[in-house]
Amino acid sequence: MKRLAPDAPVAAETTGSFEKGLYGVSEMLFEAFLALIDAGILKREIDGVLLHGAFFLGPKSFYRALREMTPAQLARIQMMPVSFTNELYGDEDLKRRARTDARFVNNAMMATLTGAAISDGLENGQVVSGVGGQYNFVAQAFALRGRALRFSRSKRPGRPAPKRNRTSAGLTATRPFRGICAISSSPNTVSPMSGVNPTPM
Repeated sequence: MKRLAPDAPVAAETTGSFEKGLYGVSEMLFEAFLALIDAGILKREIDGVLLHGAFFLGPKSFYRALREMTPAQLARIQMMPVSFTNELYGDEDLKRRARTDARFVNNAMMATLTGAAISDGLENGQVVSGVGGQYNFVAQAFALRGRALRFSRSKRPGRPAPKRNRTSAGLTATRPFRGICAISSSPNTVSPMSGVNPTPM
């Protein structure tokens, strides 16, 4: 974990043990998930699987780590369609049992003062990205009575801070789906913006 965030402060020692562990499901499977497995955090298996993902993305070290895994280790990481990771539909009973006390974590380009997320378009209507799972995971959090957490940077280096009083431009997840939003002023600090528990509509 130190290699992934070299400037982050060392976490204080905690008491007790992480016995049950977590099960992971993500549209994008990236290097940090392997660190969570190595640390014994992702260890709750669902039908022998620790982690379901829809696609891989990462540096050369990530792919090297995957290549060096044993067949038994690789069997605990399974690739599935985006419809599996991003939706509850299809095998819904199994997914609900697997995703108990779920926490859905995602990034957004910007967030409004009311907690709405902007992840695919600019104020002038220009589309700069696909929506991805931004809306899907927030909707799952509501359906499962879990938590949706979204993070965005307060500003990019050398650029002015984005306006947070916008109300309609390019909203990917609207205010009623705001969950918990946090704004980061640097790569290693976050400040809460809208700590509202998701409540089923």
